Amino acid sequence: MLFVMKSQNLSFLLAWAVSLAVFWSTASAWARLSLDDYRYSHLILIPLMSAGLVYWRRQRIFGARRWSPRWGALLVTAGAAINVLARILSPAGEAALALAVVGLVVVWIGLCVCCYGPRTAKAALFPLLFLLMAVPVPRVFVDGVIVLLQRGSAEITQVLFRVIGMAAFREGFTFSLPGINIEIAKECSSIRSGTALFITALLCGYVFIRSPWRRALLSALTIPIAMFTNAVRIVILSWLTVNVDRGYLYGSLHHSGGALFSLISVAALLALLMVLSEDRRRTPRSPVL
Repeated sequence: MLFVMKSQNLSFLLAWAVSLAVFWSTASAWARLSLDDYRYSHLILIPLMSAGLVYWRRQRIFGARRWSPRWGALLVTAGAAINVLARILSPAGEAALALAVVGLVVVWIGLCVCCYGPRTAKAALFPLLFLLMAVPVPRVFVDGVIVLLQRGSAEITQVLFRVIGMAAFREGFTFSLPGINIEIAKECSSIRSGTALFITALLCGYVFIRSPWRRALLSALTIPIAMFTNAVRIVILSWLTVNVDRGYLYGSLHHSGGALFSLISVAALLALLMVLSEDRRRTPRSPVL
C-alpha cells in the first residue's frame, strides 16, 4: 500500500511538472501578472494554499485513493481544449489569460482524478475548487471592485469625520481638511487587504463552519469590514496630520502601516467567526463542502 501511494504521488508530481512545461506560456504569463500587478499579488499564493489544505486533510482525503485514468483523461483533455481555445480566440487578451488559467486548473484537477480517483477528488473538492481563486479576473471587473471599495470607504470616512467632530469637505473621493487635501486613490482602496481578508474568510469558513450560507455570509461581510478598516486608517492618518505633524501623511504609518490597521479586520473577522460557528460546539464534525 505504501508503495502504491508513493507511485501515485510520484506520478502526480511528474504529470504536474509536465503540465507546467506544456502550458508554460500560460503559467509564466500568470506568474508575471501576479508579481507585477498589486491587484493580482495573491494569485501566486493560491496553489500553495490549496496544497497546504490537501496536506492538512491528507488522511481523510486519501482514504479511498485509486487510479482512474479514464475519468482523469477526460478532464485533462477538457482543460487542454479550454487552454488552446483561449489562445486561439485572443492570444494576448486579459479574458484569454483568465480562460487559459481555468483550463490549466481543470488539467490539474484531471491529474488528481487520474492518479487518486474520483472519491479522493470529491474529498478534496474545496481545495481543488479553491484553485479557481488563482484565475486572474479581468481588470475591468477588478477596477469595478476597487471603485466600490473607494466609494464605501469614502462614505464611512465621512461619517467618522462627523463623529469625531473634524471639519471636512468632501468632493467625490477627495476630502478637504484644514490645510490639506486627502484623496482615496485606487492604490489606497484596500483592494489588497480586502482580497487577503476574503481569502482568509474562505479558509476559515471551510475549517470552522459547516453551513454553506454561513460560509457565504462570512465571506460577503469581508467587504464592509475592509471598507471600515480603510476608513479608520484614513481618519487616523488625517487627524494626526492635521493636529500633530504633517509628516504622518508621508511617513511609515501611511505607507507601511497596513499590517497594523489590518488587526481591526482580523478582530472583526474573528468575532463574526465566533458567532457563525456556534453550531460546531453543539454537533462537532469534520467540515464538508
